[in-house]
Amino acid sequence: MEPQNETADKHKVILLPKDSPLNHKVIEKLHELLDFTSAREFRENLLEVYLSYIIFTHEGPPLNFDRIAENMYWLIGFFKKVDEAVDER
Repeated sequence: MEPQNETADKHKVILLPKDSPLNHKVIEKLHELLDFTSAREFRENLLEVYLSYIIFTHEGPPLNFDRIAENMYWLIGFFKKVDEAVDER
């Protein structure tokens, strides 16, 4: 068994609201995602794919394009805030 101070050096405690959709598994997956590549790179890739989709789609946008655009806006903004938070560390 590890001494308590070694365990504390390897982990962080994050308090979440009781009604948060986040749990240990979600945080683990987010950690894996950000360990794979930076939030900045994910954001840049999302922008590139999204803009390429808009530029190269010669048909009219799909019926749910407003929803797709809104989701992309929030996801790109999320990765921007994550990047800024990581830079603050």
